Amino acid sequence: MIGPAWMYNPAQPDTGTPGANLSFSDLATATAKSPSALQAAYFGWLGWALVILAVAISVAALLLPRRLLSVAELLTGLVALVLTALALKGPLSWGGFVAAVPTLRIGGCLIIIGLLVITFHGAVSSYTSKAR
Repeated sequence: MIGPAWMYNPAQPDTGTPGANLSFSDLATATAKSPSALQAAYFGWLGWALVILAVAISVAALLLPRRLLSVAELLTGLVALVLTALALKGPLSWGGFVAAVPTLRIGGCLIIIGLLVITFHGAVSSYTSKAR
């Protein structure tokens, strides 16, 4: 969430705006007044809260292999994935969002991959763990 670019904003020749790679903090600034309250919250504080919660629950599920923790990890990963997708979509239509997917950069890809790993681990470990 710190460092790599999340999105690429292509150049806009009609307005003279150059292309730019946007980091998480750049997106926080750009979406602070977004018409999507979820998008503004995600890039303001919610994204950090979801990542911290997902990592904490994942570590707990790894250290204490209990079905309840594994299910919590699975659900946290799914909720974080959905909220991340909705935050990246923002006020765009779904068609506009799909068209903008190629502008996703390594930071955005890494968060999605990380949340997919957490979700997958929660699903597998909830299936294989003992009911305790």
